[in-house]
Amino acid sequence: MKDIQLAGTMEFFTRYRQLIAEGEDIISLSLGELDEPTFEPASKAGIQAIQDGHTRYTLNNGIHELRKTIAERISQSNGINYEPQNVLISTGAKQAIFNLLFALCDRNDEVIIFSPYYPSYPEQIKMTGATPVIVETESSNSFQVDSNLLNNACSNKTKAIIINSPNNPSGVIYNQNSLESIAKIARKYNCWIISDEIYNQIVFDSNICPCITDIDPELTDRTIRVNGFSKSFAMTGWRIGYCIGPKTVIDKASLVQSQITNNANSIAQYAGLSALQHGNSIGSNVISSLQHRRDLTFTALQNINKLSCVKGEGAFYLFPDLSELLVNRPEITVRQLAFDLLEQYHVAVVPGDA
Repeated sequence: MKDIQLAGTMEFFTRYRQLIAEGEDIISLSLGELDEPTFEPASKAGIQAIQDGHTRYTLNNGIHELRKTIAERISQSNGINYEPQNVLISTGAKQAIFNLLFALCDRNDEVIIFSPYYPSYPEQIKMTGATPVIVETESSNSFQVDSNLLNNACSNKTKAIIINSPNNPSGVIYNQNSLESIAKIARKYNCWIISDEIYNQIVFDSNICPCITDIDPELTDRTIRVNGFSKSFAMTGWRIGYCIGPKTVIDKASLVQSQITNNANSIAQYAGLSALQHGNSIGSNVISSLQHRRDLTFTALQNINKLSCVKGEGAFYLFPDLSELLVNRPEITVRQLAFDLLEQYHVAVVPGDA
């Protein structure tokens, strides 16, 4: 437990909530959460599920109708034949990733993650007994994968590679060269790919967000895709996510889940089913609004002297580089700056070291 750190996002979210409770007016730019209401068909279906008595245990891996719909959707969009037994419904995408890591990893295994990364990745890896191996990416290269750094980081101990595209926190979509580099390494070391696609419905400027199996279909039997309803349908509090992939791994991940939580919330499952039946995401108008906000914020950041920023292509994040701005101010860390912004200016952000 001494090796497990509190996620940097939660630390600032906790302080933000405390200030709100004290009556302060805070602008929150911390947690990855839309300010849109939950997709209306999902909310109505949740209410209806309660009225219809869908409030008891479901199958551990989720209600059949939801798993079937997810399998059909992804099969149609990617040309891969998935069945309901290839799907595991979990309490959010975060639990889906932990289930997979716990099912796949042993002590002395290593898991590759690309920096900047979602703060829970390395902590979850350590909780399984495996070791996170960080492969740095650079803003000068738009946070794309450096094939040489990736190759140097991998070994016979490499059990899995986690891909998060569009990326939290950079907003970058991994391009074909990045995905080809990852695919080459995955084949070389016969390792698993965990593709965290929680933001893949939120893309801007007519971009597309390919999965690694679109680049290399032969990796289908080594790839598990993770997604959920939190971001695309503004359902963060409903806690409903899933993973889809080879049945052998899904069965093991389901076994892990059965000993931790059992099934995901039954009401949220019916809400998620309705959400999928009525659309792919919250809607083009919300995407347009997010893109407009991205453009405004990116322009404002670019106008700050000695600050640079890569223009995010998806999700709803920007990851400005303050290193030149702070180079002559060693007494100010990014964490101190983030606390100053919160305490003095009532703006909640997340420091880059998280």
